[in-house]
Amino acid sequence: MQTWKSVPTSLLQLKRKFARFRLCTLHHKLLLDAENFYVHYLSILHELVNWKRLLLIFLRFPKRSDKSDSLE
Repeated sequence: MQTWKSVPTSLLQLKRKFARFRLCTLHHKLLLDAENFYVHYLSILHELVNWKRLLLIFLRFPKRSDKSDSLE
């Protein structure tokens, strides 16, 4: 609840309050954008780690020779 002291009395005070509100809103938006970027970065990093694991598993298997493919 606002008291009579917190209500801006002049146009300059009103502009300052509005500017402070806009700055806080912008700062909050930038924080949300940074958080979204960080989450996106972590998901990409997680996918790269999964691909690396799959690649290492694939490279550990011995290569099949042509002789084992033919049943002659």
